[in-house]
Amino acid sequence: MPPPRPLPMEELLNIRLDQLTCDPSLPPFDSLQTYQFEGRDSRAESLSSLDSDGGNGGAVGEGGGRNGGAKPKVSEAGGNHPGERGRDGG
Repeated sequence: MPPPRPLPMEELLNIRLDQLTCDPSLPPFDSLQTYQFEGRDSRAESLSSLDSDGGNGGAVGEGGGRNGGAKPKVSEAGGNHPGERGRDGG
């Protein structure tokens, strides 16, 4: 008899969800859960570097894009593409 096939990820998560839903002694549904798929040999990347508020306290419109700072104006950023000559002939 061949060894049992591992369960698909969706089925494992549904089993765990059922356990959490039915057992009042387990932590709340929004607590961090660790699954066997996490770790050094996992193909999934770490989520530990995610910052939900973007580092600016969740404020909107403060220029806190992905790089966390204000976006420079085109004139401040150089504006010229590689291989393109500037106005000074350089």
